[in-house]
Amino acid sequence: MKTYKPKTLTTEQVSQNKILQSLIEDIFNPDNKSSDYKKCWNPKDFNLLSQMNPYTKNIYKGSNALLLSYVQAKNNYKSSLWLTLNNMITLFGRENAYKVIKGNKYSNIFHFSMQQYEKKKDNKPILDTDGNPTFGFIPKYNYYNVMNLSQLIGKVKEVDKIINDLEDKYKPKKVSKNIPLSELENAMIKGINLKNGMHLVQRDRACYYPNFDSIDMPIKESFDSEEHFLSTLGHEIGHATGHESRLNRKLNNSFSTNSYAYEELVAEFTSSLLDAYYGNNCKLVAKNHVCYLKSWYESLKKNPTKLFKACADSEKAFEYIRNATDKELIKKDLYIPSDYRDVKFNENKKVA
Repeated sequence: MKTYKPKTLTTEQVSQNKILQSLIEDIFNPDNKSSDYKKCWNPKDFNLLSQMNPYTKNIYKGSNALLLSYVQAKNNYKSSLWLTLNNMITLFGRENAYKVIKGNKYSNIFHFSMQQYEKKKDNKPILDTDGNPTFGFIPKYNYYNVMNLSQLIGKVKEVDKIINDLEDKYKPKKVSKNIPLSELENAMIKGINLKNGMHLVQRDRACYYPNFDSIDMPIKESFDSEEHFLSTLGHEIGHATGHESRLNRKLNNSFSTNSYAYEELVAEFTSSLLDAYYGNNCKLVAKNHVCYLKSWYESLKKNPTKLFKACADSEKAFEYIRNATDKELIKKDLYIPSDYRDVKFNENKKVA
C-alpha cells in the first residue's frame, strides 16, 4: 500500500469536513445549550496548548489545536499526541503501522496557504497595461490525516513500547504556575500598556474602548470568583491587542453585527488560551458574551472556515499578551516556565 500524501483542498471542500461541522454543532449551536451555558473549550476539558506531533515535534496551534482538542475530549483520549501514517511507518515499521491503524478513524489537520494562479479569459492570459501576465491568489488548504496515540495502544507490544516512550518524552507535564492571581492581573495590565488604563466601575458589563485604549471592568465582588474576573479581563485585553498600535484588527464595529460577533469570538478564544497557559481553571464566560452564541453559530454555518481565521487571530493575540505578561512576571521573579509553549524543541521541525 502507498503511504499517504497530503491533499490540497479548496475552502468549500474544507467547509464540508465532518469533524469541523460536528465541532460547530456541538460547541456553538444554541439549541444544544442550557441557560447556564459554560464554555466547553475551558482548560480542564480542552487541552488547547498540548496537542503535538512527537515525530515532527510540531505543537499544533490555532484551529488545528482546537480541532484536535475537540476530538480528544469527545473520544476521551488520554493522549494529546498525534501521528500521520507516514510517521507511524517510520516509527513502527510498515506492517505494524497498518496493524495498529486497522479499524480506527483518522482526524484531520489543515495548513493554509494562498496559491498563485495566472488569470485567463477564453483560455488566453489576461495582460496588464504593459503586456505582462496578471496573477491572482486563491486560498488553499493542505490536508493531513492523523491518529491519536490512544487509538494505537494495546495492539502490538513493540509498538506499545514505542508509544509509551513517546508519551514519557513528550507528554506535557502540567506545571502549576502558582502565581497569585492579583500578581498575574497586574502583570497582564502592565504588559498590555493601555493608554488610559483599566478601571473598576459599578456596572455589570466589561468593555474595551478602542478609541480611548482603555478597559472598564465591573468590581470584583460582582464576579463568581477571582478566576472568573481574571478570565474576563483576559477577554478584554484580547480585544485590546486589536488596537492599531498593537495587532491592528478592525475593532470599531457596530454592536450585534457579524464583525462584532467575530471579534468577540477572537477575544473569547484568547481568554481561553491565557487561562490554559496560566492555569486559571475557569469554565464561565463573561456575563455579556453568551448572547453572541447564536451569531457565532449562524456565521460559522455559512462560512465554517471563518473559525480558522478566528483561531489564528486569537493565537496572535495570545502570544502578544503572553510575551508582554511574562516579561512583567520576570521583573518580579514570578515567572514559571510552562511545559506547553516554553519547551524548545530542535529547529528542524517538519510539517504535520
